[in-house]
Amino acid sequence: MGAADFANRTVWFYRDYQSFTGGHLKHAHYYQHTLAFPGWSAQICFSPGSEALVAERSQLWPGKPVQRWAPGEQDLMFLAGLDWQYLDQQKSVNPDVPILNLIQHVRHADSGSELNAYLSRKALRICVSQEVADAIESTGKVNGPVKVIPNGVDVDIPDVNQLDQMRVAEPGKNVLIVGYKNPEFSKQLAQLLDDQNIACQIILTLQERSQYLEQLDKYAVIVCVPHKTEGFYLPALEAMARGKLVVTMDCIGNRGFCFSMRNCLLTHYIVESALSSIQTALALPAERRNTILNNAVETARAFSMQQETRKYQLLLQEVDELW
Repeated sequence: MGAADFANRTVWFYRDYQSFTGGHLKHAHYYQHTLAFPGWSAQICFSPGSEALVAERSQLWPGKPVQRWAPGEQDLMFLAGLDWQYLDQQKSVNPDVPILNLIQHVRHADSGSELNAYLSRKALRICVSQEVADAIESTGKVNGPVKVIPNGVDVDIPDVNQLDQMRVAEPGKNVLIVGYKNPEFSKQLAQLLDDQNIACQIILTLQERSQYLEQLDKYAVIVCVPHKTEGFYLPALEAMARGKLVVTMDCIGNRGFCFSMRNCLLTHYIVESALSSIQTALALPAERRNTILNNAVETARAFSMQQETRKYQLLLQEVDELW
């Protein structure tokens, strides 16, 4: 089918947005992918929020929001996380309208959780990693097709010449700890680094997007501290994309792109182990270090935003057959 076969179809989105998170960012990406696809449009409804949030929301989800959902019979509904609660409140919505369900975390497989309970509801599920797909399918509860669309990284990836310039400009042994997902662990690690006279900076709260990306470019080694489990873990890939030497921990969802001593350094989720891996990273011979950095950039290219957009738009073309 061509784009003309999908004219005037709308995907309806909903968000309970109270503050910025990585999950909101990825949800917004799918909204933007829909807007960019010829023949398709997107509508979004938000939960009540303060006026201060309006500017943030409009940057992530451009366009005028609607007051409530009103999907037509040719439309689709897009749900993520606890958005099912909003759907259940919309008594007038046609139950036969296809549902796209974005699954961003392996915790959807945790028995007894509200997220787990929604797996039995019919939907076409989009998992951000193979690890997430494996986790939910292992429950035996999933009702509907499961597709994997790996998260795309939305930062500029430098070319070879830019990388060479960045490496010349790197401030020696400075270390940045991206630690807002586990502040206590990150502060303990920073103290151990200080005890070893290793200069470091630590991020303990979510920063404004552009400010955060600027921070990445100032340091040679980026320590990305995830939650113990994640569905993907974009911060590590973002740091790779900027040509940085990444030290991180296995969190399940990053197993498809984090390979120790190939494109990053993987460490146990223990502060002493993290310290040892950072010391190893700082002591790497230039040739080995540059090989890891080059591999990291190539990994990021493979997880481009373009591949995410393309795979999602192909899924939209197949949705009626899959449903």
